[in-house]
Parts: sequence; C-alpha cells; structure tokens
Amino acid sequence: MHSVDLPNTDPNAPSTSALKPIPDGCDCHVHVIGSPEDYPFSAKRAYTSPPASVEQLKAHLNQEGLFRVVLIQPSFYGTDNQCMMDALKVLGNRARGVAVIDDDTPEAELSALHEGGIKGVRINLASFGEGSPDVIKKALEKIESRVTPFGWHIQLYASAHMLGQTAEVLASLKTQVVLDHFAMVKPGQQVSETEQDAILSLIRSGKAYVKLSAPYRLLPQPSSPRHLSTDMPGYHELALVAKAFIKANPERILWGSDWPHTDRDAGKGAMEISPFRQVDDLHNLALLKEWAGSEEQAHKILVENPARLYGFS
Repeated sequence: MHSVDLPNTDPNAPSTSALKPIPDGCDCHVHVIGSPEDYPFSAKRAYTSPPASVEQLKAHLNQEGLFRVVLIQPSFYGTDNQCMMDALKVLGNRARGVAVIDDDTPEAELSALHEGGIKGVRINLASFGEGSPDVIKKALEKIESRVTPFGWHIQLYASAHMLGQTAEVLASLKTQVVLDHFAMVKPGQQVSETEQDAILSLIRSGKAYVKLSAPYRLLPQPSSPRHLSTDMPGYHELALVAKAFIKANPERILWGSDWPHTDRDAGKGAMEISPFRQVDDLHNLALLKEWAGSEEQAHKILVENPARLYGFS
C-alpha cells in the first residue's frame, strides 16, 4: 500500500543518505485513496487502485523530510471529492487540495470545497478534443468564470503538443495555470520548436507553474510492469527538460512525488485492482535538488513557490 523504495542502481546518481528535512517543504502532488466501502469509485473509471491512507501519507512525508502537502483528486473518483476532503480535515493546515468539478457542481459545493482547503481544479484538456483550440478556449473560459471568485488556479493535464497549441489561450486567462508532470514533455516526443517555446514562454512570463512530478510517466514503459526502465533512476534525458524549465523561471517550478504511484495495469480490467508502481521517492527528491543547481533555488521550488500558490502561512 505504501510506495516501495527501490535500490539506487545508478552510480552517477545523487546520494539520498544526506537529504536534510525541510520543515516547510511541500510535496505538491499526492493522492489519498480510501476503502471502496467508504468511498466508492466512479462507475466510469479507467482503472481501480488499492487504498492509500492518510497515515501512510504521513509516513511518506516523514520519509521525504517534508511537512506540507497538496492532495490531487484521483481520476477514479470522478467529481466526488469527499475522500480528499476528509483527508484534508485530518491533515489540517499542512495540506491543501486540487479538486475535480463539472458543469453540474453547484456553487454551494464550490464554497464548501474552498472552505475545506481547495486551491484549484484539475482538468484534462484532451477531453475537450485534441486540436480544437476554439472548443478548449470556451471550456477554459467557462471554468475560469467559476474558479476566479475563489482565487483558484487551473491545473492542466495534457500533452505537450496540446499545451503548445493552446498556449495563447492559456496566457489570456485571468487565473493562474499549473502544468502537470513536466508539461508532459517526453524525451523523443515530436514537439515542434514553436510549441516548446510557447510552453517556456508561459513559464518565463509567470503565467504558468510547471510541476516536476511523476517522471516515470514520461518515459517508455519497461517490458516488466512497475519496474525501472533503462533510463531510470537517473532520468538523464528528463534532466535537460527540468533544467530548461528551472532556467526559464525558478519561481514557477513545483515538485511532487505522485505518491502512491497509481498505475493502469494493461493486464487488468477497469474494475480489477492495478498495483502501485515501485518508485524510489527519495532518489527523485535528490534529483530535484541536483537539477535546481543551488540550495537557494531548491528552497524556492520546495518551499517558497508552493507557499505562494497554495496559500500556506
């Protein structure tokens, strides 16, 4: 149920033995998953996850040496944010949340989410149609009108190609934007120079944050499910992507572990449980500190930037 730490097999990888606790440091991307009896999954889900409790999350944060945390609504709960909201109550002021809503979510519920610690909404741009900027523009403007009164941001999960194609629309929004998982820039992916420049421009201008999270989701899947691919655990190619983002604007970079590392097992049906991936979170945190290039920039990424965006005091 808890993430499994794998041995560090990369001789050039940074050491995790000397990682110092960061009391105000923040893991900006985790999930809490309750028992299906208490928190039923959506009937339309693509996969089913094992449980991951608040107590296990606390142990994970203790292992990382971080105190603050941002809970992200998992896709298999749809717009039922109750599990996350209950977890936020237990965690108190050390935690914030990012919810999923739709057109039918009433205003009263939005207010309750806000009071409970929600600071943003997550959407998947691909659901609005790949290559349809006009459709995406209208959808984002509609969501923006609902979240702006609360000061929420919009967290986007979409391909780098789509983000590049819609960067002008994103730049025009009144609310802040957060780009999930390295803005989904995958090593070897055919993303035009214009699209890459558009994503970097969003970050450079301060319009968008980019979350350096779940690097394993951007690499070719290994032949043995949930085990390290040939580019892990060093993520050498992704290091170039991360450093480009940090260079563009270190004040708009976040980090997240993606704990407990949910997975869609190709051999399982949507209603069958897909085991978690095996990920070395300490190694990935050590890599982030290496990519940052200095203690000052690492502090911005792990402490200052999350405090600003999520309203930690």
